[in-house]
Amino acid sequence: MSKELWIAAYDQLIEEYIEEGLTEAQAEALAEERASDRLRDNLADMGDYLHDIAKSN
Repeated sequence: MSKELWIAAYDQLIEEYIEEGLTEAQAEALAEERASDRLRDNLADMGDYLHDIAKSN
């Protein structure tokens, strides 16, 4: 599952970088460098979200 999550983060970054004006090759290179950080951030956000839900119940 973690490979799929990394790929999703990678794809998300590519889309964002292309929207910011980078070429596809530039976006792919930068996304490869930063996908692990994005995945970690996404998982931390999900953990915070789940924690908030648990606290409210």
